[in-house]
Amino acid sequence: MILRAIQVEGWRRFADPVTVGPLAPGVNVLFGLNGAGKSTLVEAIVRGLLDNHLTTGDPAEALRPWGRDLAPRVTIEFEHEGHRYRVEKQFLVSPRSELCREEDGQFKRLAESRGADKQVREMLGAEPPSRGLSEVKHWGLAQVLWAPQGSLALPDLADTSVPAAVHAALDVQVSDRSTGPVHAKLSAAYHAIFTRKEGKRRTGANAPPLAGLETELSEKCRQRDALDAQLEMLDAERVQIETLGRRRDALAREEEKKKAELAEASRRAGEYKDLKSKCDVEKAKFEKAALQYGALKQTVDEIAKRREGLGEDQKALKRHEDAAPGRADELWRRDAALAEAKSRLDALGARRDERRKAIQEVELAARFVAQRKQRDDLDRLLARAEEAIGQRDEHAGRLAALAAPDAPRFREIQAAHARGERARQRLDAAGVRVVIEPERECEIEVTEGTPPGARPLRPGEPITFLGDPSLAFRLPGVGAFRASRPVDASIDSLRSELDEAEKQFLRLTEGLPTRDVAALKRLRDQADEAERDRRDAQSKLDGILGQWTVEKLRAERDEADDAASAILIERPDWADSPDEPTRLAGQIEQARAAVEAVESELHAARDARDQEAASRNDAQRAHEQHDREMQAIRERIAKTDRELAELTGDVDDANRKSDLDQLALTWNAAKAQSETAQRQLEQFDEDPAPRVQLLSDDLEKLRRERSEVEQELGVAQGSLKSLVAAAPYSALNPIVERIDRLQREIAAERLRHDAIRLLFQTVEQCRAEAVESVLAPVQCRATELFARIAGRRLGEVRLDDRSLAVERLAIDPVERPVELNELSGGENEQVHLAVRLALAEVLAQEQRQLVVLDDVLTATDPERLARIREILAEAGQRLQILVLTCDRDRFESVPSAKFFDLGEITARR
Repeated sequence: MILRAIQVEGWRRFADPVTVGPLAPGVNVLFGLNGAGKSTLVEAIVRGLLDNHLTTGDPAEALRPWGRDLAPRVTIEFEHEGHRYRVEKQFLVSPRSELCREEDGQFKRLAESRGADKQVREMLGAEPPSRGLSEVKHWGLAQVLWAPQGSLALPDLADTSVPAAVHAALDVQVSDRSTGPVHAKLSAAYHAIFTRKEGKRRTGANAPPLAGLETELSEKCRQRDALDAQLEMLDAERVQIETLGRRRDALAREEEKKKAELAEASRRAGEYKDLKSKCDVEKAKFEKAALQYGALKQTVDEIAKRREGLGEDQKALKRHEDAAPGRADELWRRDAALAEAKSRLDALGARRDERRKAIQEVELAARFVAQRKQRDDLDRLLARAEEAIGQRDEHAGRLAALAAPDAPRFREIQAAHARGERARQRLDAAGVRVVIEPERECEIEVTEGTPPGARPLRPGEPITFLGDPSLAFRLPGVGAFRASRPVDASIDSLRSELDEAEKQFLRLTEGLPTRDVAALKRLRDQADEAERDRRDAQSKLDGILGQWTVEKLRAERDEADDAASAILIERPDWADSPDEPTRLAGQIEQARAAVEAVESELHAARDARDQEAASRNDAQRAHEQHDREMQAIRERIAKTDRELAELTGDVDDANRKSDLDQLALTWNAAKAQSETAQRQLEQFDEDPAPRVQLLSDDLEKLRRERSEVEQELGVAQGSLKSLVAAAPYSALNPIVERIDRLQREIAAERLRHDAIRLLFQTVEQCRAEAVESVLAPVQCRATELFARIAGRRLGEVRLDDRSLAVERLAIDPVERPVELNELSGGENEQVHLAVRLALAEVLAQEQRQLVVLDDVLTATDPERLARIREILAEAGQRLQILVLTCDRDRFESVPSAKFFDLGEITARR
């Protein structure tokens, strides 16, 4: 299957229609900034090809554009098996699905609704989800071909039909392996050195001679290293003694220098202390004179300020006393106007009450008519809902009568049956099989194998005998024959796997009407059809009810009927005159207009009353505020008189001025003396006292350090004498000579071991080729692609035969394989890309297939990306490739690629 074009609208960020296409049959690059909608288009492809159009719930609701009530819609044109198709799907609102096929140059309808959904899924080998939107595990072959954003690694495909499809495409035969005397001798030599399970070198009593040589070499190397360490210590002690001697002499010279510096610093500290004391005394005199002058100056300024404020307050009091009579007259006029407005408002209120009594009867008639109409509408809706409920219950009963397994259980039954068949086939292939085509009549006697015993042979009638692990038979006149295979523990595991699969199949089918998988499939299909009919009936019922329930509808209908009956109790004459309420209800607008007219006049009168009340309150507040201001002014005048009396006391202004001038002279003289002392103190850059203490500490530290160095020197001289007495030079030479001989012997022995290991593993690898995974061509192709991408061969890609997952990179038969978590992030995504392309080439043998790569090469460097572009260009000759990326430049140089700018496409919309 390949795509030709896709159109989406009402889908996430694409509220308006957006079309991408026509797509090229080779490489297509769709690029745009983050948030442009690339992954949204991939999702639209998945939903359009794989999902049921009737899907509902929160996941389906999330397809809508945010904040918009639109129906998500997608149209996809594609080619499959030589035909061109178009599928159109709409979700949520009026959901529909239609599949058309191009015939005679025009698209003609092929299927619709669920039939259209099913046919498109079958083209991809996909399966429907049990509920909601499909997940990756439901995608069928698209699980291999499509890589969503951030998911380049293949999902677990062990329980899907995808591995079977790949195996069928490869058409690989499985054969047995044989053995011989050469392999037996080689195996004996190999296992005399290496263990059978882990392939490690033997240890203990069964260890080869190499182990003893390595042990002796290790001991000799340990002795050599100990002697080398003693020699190094000897040289180090000599160097340390020389270093400590030089350090001791340097410390003695530094100690004499510190003593001289300490004497000079002590002298300057005494001078600084005397000047500091004198400066403090002069500064205290200056500050005292400043305080006295400031206090008297503040008193003089306060007296002048109080006298000025007193004059202003006396003028303000005179202005307020003159304005008091006019404030009282204005308040009397506002009281009279407010009384007149209240009288007019009371008269209009009486007229409004008369109009309201007249409208009550008209409104009662209108409610009666509305309740009767609501009751009739609810009766009709209830009748439709009860009909839909009957249809739903009928389909539910048909579903219960089928006794079919549910979908998960049926999938487990299919999986168990498939596992059993695979185990049975592999078990049959693992045994000994002999086919005899007789040319004349004779008799054969089977002593070991199936079927046992004697039986005749006739010309032209081939017969097959099976044995496990051996087959023996006798032909009279010819001789006895025996065929056998090596004992293989995997046979027991195959039998266990077969028994387990059969037990699981019996357990899963217990209680079902049949154990025939095909019959169970038919039952499951009938159950699905019944369930779809039941859901359709339920959808119809939900469409009728909306947010209501049948019980709530009945309650609402009864409530409307009760409300109408209650009104008839109040007006029983309406029961005999049904047209009277309708007539009265028609007059409701006239009655309301009359009430609204009175209400309008009343509102205007109320506004006038409120305006007069506000004016009267403003006049009252102004009058009260005027009185408060006069009282406040009188209080300030009295307070100022008291403060002036306290400030002036018994001293007149002339004496106060004389005292202030004398204090100013004293302040200036003290200031001059303080500044002179401060200048003398500033001749010192800093207080010498901290430096005296610092020099004293340094001198003491030097004395302690020189004492410690002298002690270390004595210890080092004693250690040197002990090392010289041990004579390590004479003991080292014979050990070095023995180590050299041991290394040559061990190298030769290791070479022999490696040769045996390499020969054994090479033979084993050749013997295993007959039963190697059927995925060998895929592994070979993936290895080739990965080597081209990486620029060097990092190892052979190995896949799991059941799940198709990348297991490891086999570097070399002797070396440990490389696990995926040991690769870098870029190499990890590159090996998964190689596997997907290799599998895609296998699946595209019959027809071109679509490969989707949604922004998957984020960790690949530019050099390897250039190689990937070449590979994509080559793959585009057999595959259709859709690459979605944020950066066009990453794929700009792909030959013959077709580019689509999603930002430009959206802007054209």
